Amino acid sequence: MFRRRKDQDPDELEPDSDAESGTEPAEASKSASDDSDPEPEALPARPDGPWDISEVDDDVESIDFGSVRVRPVDEMELRLEVDQASGAVMGLTCVTPVGAVSVQAFAAPRSEGIWSGVRRDLRNQITASGGLVDEVEGPWGTEIRTQVPADMPDGTQGSQPARFVGVDGPRWFLRLVFLGPAAVEPEAAARLESIARGIIVVRDSEARAPGDQLPMRLPDNAQQQVDSEVDSEVDSEAGAGEPAWVRDDISPFERGPEITEIR
Repeated sequence: MFRRRKDQDPDELEPDSDAESGTEPAEASKSASDDSDPEPEALPARPDGPWDISEVDDDVESIDFGSVRVRPVDEMELRLEVDQASGAVMGLTCVTPVGAVSVQAFAAPRSEGIWSGVRRDLRNQITASGGLVDEVEGPWGTEIRTQVPADMPDGTQGSQPARFVGVDGPRWFLRLVFLGPAAVEPEAAARLESIARGIIVVRDSEARAPGDQLPMRLPDNAQQQVDSEVDSEVDSEAGAGEPAWVRDDISPFERGPEITEIR
């Protein structure tokens, strides 16, 4: 099912730009080169995924979101975070009955990782906001487990657990955030980790600064669905709701569009 294609010449791809970027992973990559920061990490082995597109057979079934492809799984919903001003897809969340995993892909250098720098910046940001941070070893190496302040359903202040996982690949970096039971319960985590292992990253040939988010898009069938729902809302008094897939207030614990709509 998964293998490395032998017909792809890595020299055909353009090298990444060294230009600075304002995004969080770019800042982490830049600062990681300072003398006081950790040395850049060598690319780790990924024998069980996530995968680069060059490592995947052409007939593997997946849902195409541009830079990220997700394999269909029963009882999973896919929700997109969309910037309403630009219409750009900013993130993807895979939601199951036992939790969720948020997925974003970024540009990275060809032969070294940026997770060490990103991890340091995440620690600083979370502790500055009053959260608790612990670094542990997980399936993909060092990860961050946190408790961050959150408003509870009853209006009181509480905390929400989250696991931040970084996967360095060839010219890309994948950031995974596990939420809900999957952030703390091993059995729930195993199910979401299986979904994460099936993710396929598609790094385009554009020269990008390390840390620039790789472009995402709606799958073709979903775009047709959105267009159809928008047309029907024009003639409906109940047309104030967002079309399926288009969300700017994404929450992994609210019901969203079903994956079966585009399978």
